[in-house]
Amino acid sequence: FRRVLFRSSRSFGAELELSARPTDRLTLTGSVGLLDAKYREFDILVGGVATDASDRSPVNSPDFNGSLGATYKVPIGKRFALTMHGDASYRSEVATEITDSPDLRQDGYEMINAFVAFGDIDERWELRAGVKNLTDQAVRVQGFNLADFPGVQVGFFGAPRTYDLRLFFRF
Repeated sequence: FRRVLFRSSRSFGAELELSARPTDRLTLTGSVGLLDAKYREFDILVGGVATDASDRSPVNSPDFNGSLGATYKVPIGKRFALTMHGDASYRSEVATEITDSPDLRQDGYEMINAFVAFGDIDERWELRAGVKNLTDQAVRVQGFNLADFPGVQVGFFGAPRTYDLRLFFRF
């Protein structure tokens, strides 16, 4: 007797993205996403026994996510420009591994990023300084539930607050 562990799932969702330029200097962006993802038939092995897991959440399937961003560009004289950018996003709780262990779930979280850039008005080059994950959120991005053997659960996290300095050349 052979049993197929994963048989089917279904998902319904919608996403809306907007971009607006209310002035020559300001660009605003936003997005919202809704997702309803479920397993229809899904059995996993727990202690070597096939167990119905169709009530658990699929991996990396947030019910809600959204973002807002703003970019402001100021000319400096006739040759240069200063650009300031900030964005924030939210992602609701997700399972990070297939058994949807409560110990390995990632709670909903916010992420904030920003940069300031100086460059020529034609955008051929730009020197940019920025920060990602400004609030230093600890975000679990993947997990492995090995509780049956060897008796551990392991979670892996995304990057902490990071700073960068970039020089862009466009040709």
